[in-house]
Amino acid sequence: MSSIEATQSTSNFAVDELNQLLADYSDSLRSIPDTPTGKSETETLESGFDQEEENADLLRLMIDGKIKHRQLETKVAHERAVELRRLYIEHEAKTQLTNLPYKNYDYHLVSGACCENPIGYMTIPVGCAGPLLIDNELVYLPLATTEGALVASINRGCKVLTESGGIKTAVLKDAMTRAPLIAFDDCEEAIRCYNWTQDPSNYPMLKESEEAIRCYNWTQDPTNYPMLKERFESTSRFAKLQRITPHYAASCVYLRFEASTGDAMGMNMISKASQAAMELIHQKFPSGKIALSGNLCIDKKAAAINWIEGRDCAATAENNG
Repeated sequence: MSSIEATQSTSNFAVDELNQLLADYSDSLRSIPDTPTGKSETETLESGFDQEEENADLLRLMIDGKIKHRQLETKVAHERAVELRRLYIEHEAKTQLTNLPYKNYDYHLVSGACCENPIGYMTIPVGCAGPLLIDNELVYLPLATTEGALVASINRGCKVLTESGGIKTAVLKDAMTRAPLIAFDDCEEAIRCYNWTQDPSNYPMLKESEEAIRCYNWTQDPTNYPMLKERFESTSRFAKLQRITPHYAASCVYLRFEASTGDAMGMNMISKASQAAMELIHQKFPSGKIALSGNLCIDKKAAAINWIEGRDCAATAENNG
């Protein structure tokens, strides 16, 4: 089929096929007309999609490529958006989603927060292990799994540990990392930036020297840290900057930000905060080229620096018995 024929086939989407899609969800999408309402594309796009009778028009516009299914939550209520998206996906993928539940769920909680383009949810059995005595407190462990014997095995471990005195824990470190890069035109500039961040005593002297070394030294000067910390933490209620460690290589300066991120893993949080801090540094050293990540974080891969300097939460536990 040519691209022109495919376009014509899509734009001439049959009314009876629309009706069949809608009929599959007749219990959910009530008061649907047998045919599209007859509104023009402009009228439908500008109407706000707040009437049930416009479901057929919405499906037609999605299939014709006039609107994206990711836009549904901005046009209609969340559950209705899920229902319409399911119809659209069933048509496009030529499959059925009847075995994927979607009702009785508050999609408002996930929209714009933790899941895009929802079409339902999966139910996973949750078992309970415990109690486990940890730091003088008895706790139960909810475990979502489909692996047979896993909960029973963990439950036996909890029993052994509890009856032998319980577990005592200690947090060694809690700091997520992000390492932006500042690239200069030559190594001389980079070293000046590096030294500027490292040696507080040289700051007045280096202030008028080359960019790279001055940048390095500037980030290490304790008098500049409160300003960077304020800018860094202005982007989040939970991100708390702990330290900045600069690393110099050729004409580049890598700044490894370490911060606590509350209960979240926090890579998005610390990325946003690091960007704010780097904008401040770039004001001081405008000749540098900024990259939000210089791959010294280091995320999603094994790296010696994470073993040496640590990353995220480090904790230890021992049996009181």
